[in-house]
Amino acid sequence: MRIFLDCEFNEQEGGLISMGLITEEGGEFYEVVECPEAITPWVKENVMPILNKAPIPYLEFQKKLKAFLSIFPKVDIIADYPDDIARLCKAMIQGPGEWMMIQPITFEIDDRLSAKGSVLKHNAISDARALRESWFKIHGYK
Repeated sequence: MRIFLDCEFNEQEGGLISMGLITEEGGEFYEVVECPEAITPWVKENVMPILNKAPIPYLEFQKKLKAFLSIFPKVDIIADYPDDIARLCKAMIQGPGEWMMIQPITFEIDDRLSAKGSVLKHNAISDARALRESWFKIHGYK
C-alpha cells in the first residue's frame, strides 16, 4: 500500500507536533502529539492554530500509528522531504532494541511532489492529501 506522509515539527531540530498519513485509496491517520519543549514563534503562529485536534501523549501516538500501519501487508511510505521519513522512523522505535515490526516497509523521497495544493498549509494531514494528489498527477492517475 502506498502511503503519503507529512509531518509538522517544532522547527528543524525540534520535536514532532503532528503526523499525517493517507493511503492511495484515501484511508487516513492523523494525530497531534504533546510537544514538551517551548514552541517556537513561527510554529506557534503558523502550525498550532490549524492542528484541529487535541494532542495526545507520545506513547499513545505510537500505539495508534502501529495499529494503522499494521493493517497493511506491505507499506510503501512516500514523502517529499527526508525529515518526514526520519520522524516516522523515530516514531517506530519503541524502546532499546524494540521497534514496530511493520514489514515489508519501504521509503521513497520524491522531490517532485508538492503540498502547494494543500487546503490548509502546514497541517500534516492536509499536506499529506496534497502530496497524494501531486503523486497521482505525476503518475497519470485520476
